[in-house]
Amino acid sequence: MILDTKLKQEQFKDEKGSNPVEGKRFKAKYKYWLLKNAEKSKIKSIYKNFFKYNSQNYCLYCYFSIIPIIMVWVFSNMYMTSTEALVVSLIFAGCLVLLCITLEKRESGVLYKHLDSEIKQILFEEVTGYNPLDHGKYTYKYKAWLLLNE
Repeated sequence: MILDTKLKQEQFKDEKGSNPVEGKRFKAKYKYWLLKNAEKSKIKSIYKNFFKYNSQNYCLYCYFSIIPIIMVWVFSNMYMTSTEALVVSLIFAGCLVLLCITLEKRESGVLYKHLDSEIKQILFEEVTGYNPLDHGKYTYKYKAWLLLNE
């Protein structure tokens, strides 16, 4: 949970009298408590419905892959039956969509590298009490914090 900090864990422990972390996971009561006590502005900037947020990109990928589908289908029709040609063109379209999704994920990974600096890592550690790096990779909390404080 992005809203979590060491201070909030201590507040929860003082209020409820139980540890918010069980093993390596947060307890359901703690998650509910975090959302209940969060500021409205923070929740709105953090929560984005995945399908609504990304659906326009994926619809564009499908739309632009129609032309290559038709081209592959027409050229495949010369050497294969129409059913085989359709299957080949749909596989080609699926590969195009997967390529676009992969490139989008890579682009967002590069964004974190541009936003990152040593000062921001130190500030994140002071504010939240967590280390921004885990085995040399950015933690999900740090990535979200970078985007929120852009």
